[in-house]
Amino acid sequence: MSYVITRYTAKNKKVRDPLTIVLAADLHSADTGGHNRGLLCDIRRELPDLIICAGDIVMGNADHSNEEGLHFLESLPGIAPTFLANGNHERRLRTAEKEGKTAYRSLIDRAERSGAVILNNAHADVSLKGTDMRIYGADLPLRLYKKFRKPHIAPPNLVRNLGEITDDRLNMLIAHNPEFTDAYFDWGAEMIFSGHYHGGLVRSPFSGRALLSPYGYFFPKYGVGHYEKNEKHAFVSAGLGDHAIPVRIFDPHELVVVKLLPS
Repeated sequence: MSYVITRYTAKNKKVRDPLTIVLAADLHSADTGGHNRGLLCDIRRELPDLIICAGDIVMGNADHSNEEGLHFLESLPGIAPTFLANGNHERRLRTAEKEGKTAYRSLIDRAERSGAVILNNAHADVSLKGTDMRIYGADLPLRLYKKFRKPHIAPPNLVRNLGEITDDRLNMLIAHNPEFTDAYFDWGAEMIFSGHYHGGLVRSPFSGRALLSPYGYFFPKYGVGHYEKNEKHAFVSAGLGDHAIPVRIFDPHELVVVKLLPS
């Protein structure tokens, strides 16, 4: 399975020296080749200062082998500090019956033993190259992922689950579902990392805009790409794998690299 490397540049006044961030999302325990050896080599070649996993690295079915996703997660901290938050598939394992809970516990244990940091409605403070940052991870309930609905959350929901934003650090949010990006911005996140939409499955060959939301409506506002609002930035990955609908038209699998610069 092939993929492209998409590069974005963003600036923020809280950044002291340039930082390279790799965003991986929606692998769904796929093998891009040789147990993802080439993918891991590409990540290593970027010399990242930080790796963000924005959910759905594994599959939410406890009967599915998630060994490829687990091996991928275990390999990342050897390249750079790695932070991840649940997608809907990890959340499904977490809330499943006994077999699913066992699979989720195994995922957490193996990721943590490798040095990865799991942030489910939690945060971690990190300093990289003189930049102090607080990385949050949102763990959204499954009811917010149901198809053919128009769900809504507001900044107070995020305050209740994640706490108040701090002004003295660069505030970064891992939030698998980009549907609520306006709320993420309003809450105060300055860098947002998402996936989930798989690039919209079909994208415009002219603008690159995502055609379809998983909720069943067309042209989602934050379907794929880099979005900026009042000097805050959101990055939505088209994902590295597929699951129920393996359809992609003008919509390649994607690894995202963000160059974060002082403003």
